[in-house]
Amino acid sequence: MKLSRLRFSALGALILGLTSRGYASPPEAEKKAAEEAVARARMFGADKYAAKQLAAAVEELQAAEAKMVAKKYAAAQRTYLSAKEAGLKAAKTVDAVRTAMTPEIEQQLADVVKQWKHVEGEIKAEKTLTVVQQRAWEVDTKRITATLREAMASLDDDPARGRERLAVVTALLDSWR
Repeated sequence: MKLSRLRFSALGALILGLTSRGYASPPEAEKKAAEEAVARARMFGADKYAAKQLAAAVEELQAAEAKMVAKKYAAAQRTYLSAKEAGLKAAKTVDAVRTAMTPEIEQQLADVVKQWKHVEGEIKAEKTLTVVQQRAWEVDTKRITATLREAMASLDDDPARGRERLAVVTALLDSWR
């Protein structure tokens, strides 16, 4: 009699395990963590500095959503965890790329400032500007100065923006050469 009770208990536990597995609850905590990691990567600038890693994280997130719709909760949970890791990796990549870019942009900034001083000296020495050219020079001088300030200010937060601003200054300086 003990043997049949043991078999019955084992069979009951097996059936309970198999049936409860199919009705697992949705992995809401993992979903929230994955969404937050991807959002954080976007906030840090992954669109600009880690586009491939961000795309991978978004793809994982979408795959997890598809598994949720299909009620494959265990697979969705694993995929959400993978999406979270991909989002965290994208955020780390942003930091590494920014850090690597900053010295390069600082050097470009120094070079552009040097060019600016050279062009400014040439224009002042020339003294043959027409009234229209003089007004254009004054407008461009203000724009160059403001754009260089923007480039300097963006070095820490957004070095790619600094690079964009330096390209604007370079184009303006080229127009006066």
